[in-house]
Amino acid sequence: MFLLSASYYFYGSWHTWYLLLIIGSTLVDYFAALSIHKSTVQKHRKRWLLLSLIVNLGVLFIFKYFNFFIDAVSEWFSLIGLHIQDYQLELILPIGISFYTFQTISYTIDVYKGKIEPERNLGFFALYVSFFPQLVAGPIERASRLQPQLHKKTEINLTDVQRGLNLIAYGFFKKLVVADRLASYVSRVYADTSQMESVPLLLGAIFFCIQVYCDFSGYSDIAIGSAKLFGIDLMQNFDRPYLASNLREFWRRWHISLSEWIRDYVYIPLGGSRKGGKRTIINLFITFILVGLWHGGYWSLVVWGAAHAAGVAIERLFIGVKLKVPQSVITPFTRLWTLSFVTLTFIVYVARDLSQSVIAIQRIFDFDLWHFSINNALAGLSVSQFQLCLLAIFLLGLSYLLPKDGLFKGKWSNLQNTGYFLLFTILTFLFSTNDQIEFFYFQF
Repeated sequence: MFLLSASYYFYGSWHTWYLLLIIGSTLVDYFAALSIHKSTVQKHRKRWLLLSLIVNLGVLFIFKYFNFFIDAVSEWFSLIGLHIQDYQLELILPIGISFYTFQTISYTIDVYKGKIEPERNLGFFALYVSFFPQLVAGPIERASRLQPQLHKKTEINLTDVQRGLNLIAYGFFKKLVVADRLASYVSRVYADTSQMESVPLLLGAIFFCIQVYCDFSGYSDIAIGSAKLFGIDLMQNFDRPYLASNLREFWRRWHISLSEWIRDYVYIPLGGSRKGGKRTIINLFITFILVGLWHGGYWSLVVWGAAHAAGVAIERLFIGVKLKVPQSVITPFTRLWTLSFVTLTFIVYVARDLSQSVIAIQRIFDFDLWHFSINNALAGLSVSQFQLCLLAIFLLGLSYLLPKDGLFKGKWSNLQNTGYFLLFTILTFLFSTNDQIEFFYFQF
């Protein structure tokens, strides 16, 4: 199969042993799912599911969380006066392991619950796990949605090609023109927050919000567009999240495939919001802390997840509260609250060091303009470089006036779609940076 060979070649080009790892995961889940479906004894079915979970989560733990766990245990023992050797594994994190691990776990769980039939063709299942457009940074696809498309013989039409190319061009624009341009400022500001004043720290937080959105959604656009060239529809992964009017809506718009995965396989099985207020809050904290840990083994990401859990819990207190004010008046304020909360909590995300995060947030709230200087605000960038950052944000804002699915429709659609592709291709060539910065979510 061409697509399977291309996917394995693509993944193996990073590191050959990455390929062995994903093949091993594929074989375990392929045979586990068949055995779950075949067995009529519930105890045996649970054993096969447990095998799949242990293998997948065990591999993920070793590569991504082992060192974090050892550090935590060492710190806990030191609090009671015991000291253990801080042993660290020197392992390279396989690219995309968090994405394809969650994808295969959802498959075996869905087979276990009887939601889908197991895939009997090993080649098609291997393609589901390794489909190269979304392999290394999502979206995290469900078997019920992707596998039927892989089986279906598709005929590529002009509309598919136009939408695919437009999304690819727009994705590269968001990554190379916006995200990478802003990254040069953000990295300087948050390298050492103790050396920065209020204005650059606030600008850095705002720029990081835009950077991480354009970086990740840019890759998602490229992935969706690339898949479209093969006649495959991948799920939408971002839906203009910074227009959300509350945190729950934000998470329905941000990294949609992960949010839905966590909701369906963690939050709802824990009881969701069905078991009373206290249990709901506990479930929220468990869920969001896992979201934080999914992004990496750092205490700062645990705090980031817990902060969002607290934010959602606080918002729940106001559900059903009716104000004698038109919704059109309330919405701008709720959007401002949501965006402000997301921006401030992203400081914990970008700084990674909790003490640095605290310093940054304190100084932002101090907002000391007495010591303001242009040089400090520029954070080492030249005036022209900073102006290019602002231009990139302005161009991104203008792009919101265009169709968000990347496709014009109607009488002049062919001309408009050609113009769409050329516009973002030219903008990318004109304004992209010379910095070679990998996609932010490749580290997951």
